[in-house]
Amino acid sequence: MGSDELMKEVRSYPARWQRLKTPRDRAIWCFIVSAAGHLEDLAAYALWEHEGRFGNVEHFLEKLTLGQFHKLLGKPNLVSDRALKIVKSVGELRNAVVHRHGTYGAADPKTPQGRPLGMYEGGHVFRNRLALRRLVDDVGDARSALVAAAMRSKKAHEEHGSNA
Repeated sequence: MGSDELMKEVRSYPARWQRLKTPRDRAIWCFIVSAAGHLEDLAAYALWEHEGRFGNVEHFLEKLTLGQFHKLLGKPNLVSDRALKIVKSVGELRNAVVHRHGTYGAADPKTPQGRPLGMYEGGHVFRNRLALRRLVDDVGDARSALVAAAMRSKKAHEEHGSNA
């Protein structure tokens, strides 16, 4: 099998499994998955800096999900309530379009049983441009908030000479 045939096969699976039939739907789905993973990584980094850089950041809380990070980030008030809400909402959106119910058709507004899919802040990101714009902007805002929290913690530890 040549690489073109292999890539054609690879591209066919999301279309079949998640019913992502258009390039637009696949791009949005990839954004959701990538954004959630990126926010998980930044949440771990912010908490790692906050807790004094113990161990290796690559292994720090590596088994936690975005929903679990949401709970941890709120305890020391590292980020604003808005950023916390975004982290939680992006995690819920990712879960809806990736896990079991996403196989009904991730880009559809709901499962055959009526469970909502692809919804973010009341809008369907696969069909509502404003909902997608809000998602993209919110991910950027949460990213900035997590990086700023990490930098504040890093600076505080450096000023007090307590960085590992």
